[in-house]
Amino acid sequence: MRIHPYLCLLAGVMMLLSCSTRHTPKPSGYARIELPPAAYTTFSPERIPCTFQVSMLVAAENLPPTDTGEWIRLLYPSLSGAIHCSYLPVTRASLENAFQDSYHLLVRQAEDTRSEINQYIYEDPSTGVYASLFELSNAPASPLQFVVTDSVSNFFRGTLLYDRFALDTDSLAPVTEYIKADIRTLIESFRWTHP
Repeated sequence: MRIHPYLCLLAGVMMLLSCSTRHTPKPSGYARIELPPAAYTTFSPERIPCTFQVSMLVAAENLPPTDTGEWIRLLYPSLSGAIHCSYLPVTRASLENAFQDSYHLLVRQAEDTRSEINQYIYEDPSTGVYASLFELSNAPASPLQFVVTDSVSNFFRGTLLYDRFALDTDSLAPVTEYIKADIRTLIESFRWTHP
C-alpha cells in the first residue's frame, strides 16, 4: 500500500500548526477544604469541674476515668481530628509535676519532629483561668497542645491529633488554623465550676 505524498505533507503541516501554544503541566496542589463559619455551644464535661465553649462541629465524648485522671475527646468527624483532653485534680505541690510532665511531652514531640514551639499565654485572674497554647511548627499529626489551670487545685490539658497524620503540614494548615481559633475560644470561655 502506497501513501500519497500530499497526504504526508498535509499531516506534517497540521502537526506544525496545531502546536502553536505551549502547554505546561499543572503544579501539585491540595484538595480545597471548605470550612463553615465558626459557631459555638457551651459544654460541661461529666466529672470535670468546668464549662467552656466548643465548636458546633464537635462531637464530645466522655471517656471512662483512669488512674491518670478524667478524659474527654472533642471529635471533629468532618475534619478527621480530635482534641484529647485530660483533667487532674492537683495540689500546689503536684501542680508543678503536672506542668513538668506536660512540658516534657511537648519538648519530646518538638525534638522528634524538629519543630519550633510558639507559646500563647492567656490569664484571667478574675475567673481563675491561666492557660498556655503551644503550636508546633512542623508536627502535622499533633500541631497544637494547651494547658489550663487555676494554679491551685485543677489542671486541664488538651492535644489536637489528626487521624490522617501522613498528610503534611501545608495540606492541614487551613484545618489547623480553624481548630486553633476553636481552642482559643475554648480557653477564653473556660470557667471552673467548683462545688
